[in-house]
Amino acid sequence: MPTPSRLLVTVATVALLVPTAACDPSTGGNTRPGTADVTGAQETLSFTVGPSGKVAAPVSMDVHEGTDVKFMLDNRSGQSFRLRVVGPDGNDEAVVVAPPKHPGQINVVLARPGRHTVVVSSGAATPAGRYLVQVSR
Repeated sequence: MPTPSRLLVTVATVALLVPTAACDPSTGGNTRPGTADVTGAQETLSFTVGPSGKVAAPVSMDVHEGTDVKFMLDNRSGQSFRLRVVGPDGNDEAVVVAPPKHPGQINVVLARPGRHTVVVSSGAATPAGRYLVQVSR
């Protein structure tokens, strides 16, 4: 029989995961937390959240229009982190959640030229990091 605290953590985790579980990753929108279908990526951009919550990101992130990019979030911290890819118009193109001490990844076809932004956050008011991805023709 699970302890009350373990049961509470399980219920909280399920409550966070259920709303995103039904999202369709083939549309380039939100997808379920954790590992998504990442076959066929042409380029990989990896982000690491350290134990202290500090994010390490690639130095340069330039891709061509239509590139299928695998975004990887290696979460080594003790709390969940979320990686959002935001298009030039300010709308979310993809979201992936990495549970504590677990990776998360998602493929996104960056079809629109311009400045896309990767936002890594733990749910705090201020994101842990914002990173520019320049998509050129």
